[in-house]
Amino acid sequence: NRSLGSQQMNLVASVVTSCFCFFHFVPRYQTRVARINSTNLLNHFRNRNRNCCLGRTSPAAILTATTTMSISARQDSGIPNNLIERDNYNGIILRYQNKDGISANDFRERLSDSLVAWREEGKRGIWIHLPTDSAHLVPVCTELGFDFHSAQSGKVILTQWLDSSTPSRLPLGPTHQVGIGCLVINADKKMLVVKEKTGPAAKYNLWKLPT
Repeated sequence: NRSLGSQQMNLVASVVTSCFCFFHFVPRYQTRVARINSTNLLNHFRNRNRNCCLGRTSPAAILTATTTMSISARQDSGIPNNLIERDNYNGIILRYQNKDGISANDFRERLSDSLVAWREEGKRGIWIHLPTDSAHLVPVCTELGFDFHSAQSGKVILTQWLDSSTPSRLPLGPTHQVGIGCLVINADKKMLVVKEKTGPAAKYNLWKLPT
């Protein structure tokens, strides 16, 4: 029932460091865990378990705290929170603006860390909106598993479905346009028709319903 001594604290740090090495080499947890060094983790246990005994610190408690700190560190090193929004379908929307000043290499590292954290949080659909002046980041996104969804004037949209247990439920991009016509008849039972000045029907000089 003695408090943790320096040797015992070093033992705890060694156990935790071994846990980190295990997660580092499992592909699912590959990430930049090196940012969390044993000193920071040791300080974490010292602050939270100042009056705890070695016999009361279970491996499960160490593993839980380690995983929590690892996720938190990835969130801190990932895409800044001011650039993302969480949608109503347990997904993430990243609306990138070139003025945010993140280089391609930094963007790759941040997005990679964020993807690991989002998987562990159980996030599903990830959307990235890239404006034209950020098109150089498209290869970075495709390298990390994103695919093209749709393009609009001034931006491209890429998506990735993270839930490997279910097929992607992300909606497809727009594929066509739907036109609506109206039938207008006056009191004299005359029907309103028009001619197009531009468009496919203009060259045929056809009378048609207003659309």
